[in-house]
Order: sequence, then structure tokens, then C-alpha cells
Amino acid sequence: MIESRSLVRRYALALYQISEEQEKTERFSQDLAFVQDHLERYVELKQLLFHPRVRKAAKKDLIDKFLGPSIDRTVRNLLCLLIDRKRESVLQHLLEEFDLAADEASGLAHAELESVYPLGDTEMGQIRSQLERITGKTLDIEQRVNPEVLGGVRVRIGSSLIDGSVAAELKALREQLLEFKI
Repeated sequence: MIESRSLVRRYALALYQISEEQEKTERFSQDLAFVQDHLERYVELKQLLFHPRVRKAAKKDLIDKFLGPSIDRTVRNLLCLLIDRKRESVLQHLLEEFDLAADEASGLAHAELESVYPLGDTEMGQIRSQLERITGKTLDIEQRVNPEVLGGVRVRIGSSLIDGSVAAELKALREQLLEFKI
């Protein structure tokens, strides 16, 4: 069963708050990355942890044996809580949501910028400063080349899309023309 992002987010935020209280945010992020790496690298471990017929006690033993010695007790306790509540699938996105919560708290946001060609430092600097002014956050911008943009740029920050592309302008113009009655 795949858990909803909002549920994963609640667990990640709770763990983030604890990490702040204990001043272990970086450690918890590393521990979650360690867990995720092991789940990806050791398919058998993931299959056993996610299998509904494997007993909770056996899953906790696996956690203790393969992950427990290397991770903080609080992270281990969260893993056991997820097992107790039959929410093992939360693990698949927990690191991502935890890191997003940490970034939000520090005023950092991630953005994806698409343009028809790679932008230079001057253009990126101008776009970055405008977007940071609009969002009030420091942006980590990943640039991608996408010929479908045709010109201009398309920027996604979280769930928000700022579409200043020629493709979007042409689409809007097309819709206006189709609505026009003679």
C-alpha cells in the first residue's frame, strides 16, 4: 500500500521537529539516507520489511540487525512505529520529505527552470533575484534544456508553476482565437 504524501509529510515534520529539539537534523537526514540506500541496495531487506505477512517482531529484528547499530535511536524508534502501524511504505519518501521540511525551515526552496537553451550566469542571476524576491526564499535552481518551451522560461517551485514560455503564450493565443466568434 502506497501512503499519501500528506501522511509521509506528517511523519517527516514530526521527525524534523524532534531533530531540531535534539540538534540532530543533519544526523537524522544522514540516517534516513542510510536507510533509503539500504532499502534500494538490498532488495531482500526491502521485500521483507514491506511484506504484509512478515510479523512485526521479525521486521523489527531486521531493523535492529541491519540498520539499528548505524542509526540514531530516535530514527530507529520511528521505523519501529511505522512497522507497528503497518505504514512501512512511508519509508520510501521519508528522506525526501524530511529534507524538504529542513529546507523550508532554513528558507531554502528548490526550483526547476526549463529553457530552450542553457542560460548564462547573467541571465540566471537576474531570474534568480526576481524569483527570490517574489518567493522570499533562497532558491536552489536546477536548469534543464527543453526545446518544447520554444522561448522564454518555465519555472516550477514546489507545486507552483510560473510559465513565461513562448509555448504557453501560443497556447493562450490559440484558445482566444478558438473562442472568438465571427
